[in-house]
Order: sequence, then C-alpha cells, then structure tokens
Amino acid sequence: MSPSSEPPPDPESVAAPPAASGGGGGGGATGGGAGGAADTGGTAGGAGAGAGAARGGGAAGGGGVTGGGGTAAGEAEWSVVLPVDLHARPAGRLTRAAAGFSAVTTLVAGERSASARSVLAVMALGATAGTEVSVRAVGADAAAAAEALAGVLADAD
Repeated sequence: MSPSSEPPPDPESVAAPPAASGGGGGGGATGGGAGGAADTGGTAGGAGAGAGAARGGGAAGGGGVTGGGGTAAGEAEWSVVLPVDLHARPAGRLTRAAAGFSAVTTLVAGERSASARSVLAVMALGATAGTEVSVRAVGADAAAAAEALAGVLADAD
C-alpha cells in the first residue's frame, strides 16, 4: 500500500476507537500468546507483551497489557498498567519507537492525553507505576504501532 498524500488526522479530532473485548496475550515471564479479536469486527490482536499478564500485573511486578482492538479504518488501542513511573528513559524509548510508524499515536492516562512522539508531552502526563495508560493509534500501521508502544511501556525500567 502506498502512503497517502493527505496529512494524518489530528489526534484530538479523531474519535476514540471502540474498546476491544478480545484480550491481550497472557504475558508472564515467558512472553505472550496471541490476543483475541475485537467483537466490533476489528482486526485481530497481536502477541501479548512478555512483561505482564493480561490487565493487572504479572511476573516480577510487570505491567499488564490488554488490547488488540481496532477497526478496518486503521485504528487500534492497547492498555498497559505501568510497571514503573513514566520518567525520561522510558519516555525517550517510547518516542523513538513511535517515530518508526506513520500512525498518529496518542497516550491517555486518566483524563490527560499526549502525543507519543513528544518526550516532554509523555513525561507531562505524570503517569506513575500502577497507572493504566491507553495507547491509541490511527493510521495505516495503527495495529502494529499500538502493540509496539504498549510493549515498550510494559517493559519500561
């Protein structure tokens, strides 16, 4: 598929994707299994991140990861329970990973949101260990972007 000549949509003007009923893979210490598909007719979920069990923690206090939902329009959302505070090092890793995708990626923690491409915006979320953060992506590679960024957050140290 060739890239579109239109600029990507502004993340604040895009409606949130539907929540997925399919789960992320069971993480734990050995890595994840395949995630479930969303009941909205969306795309199938990918492999779960190895840092945690589905929603709510895992081996060695790792963050939980759920997700895999999306729509045919190129939207995806994954949720992560942060294993550590979202400080400069994981924020930098996250923004470098986000730069590798064309999808518009946004993090949501509570009522705050930030572009995943801005280290300062990510750090300004003030997300601490145990906070649930949603990774939302819109674009041609949304599913891969949301899954990869959720994995970066789940593996944060």
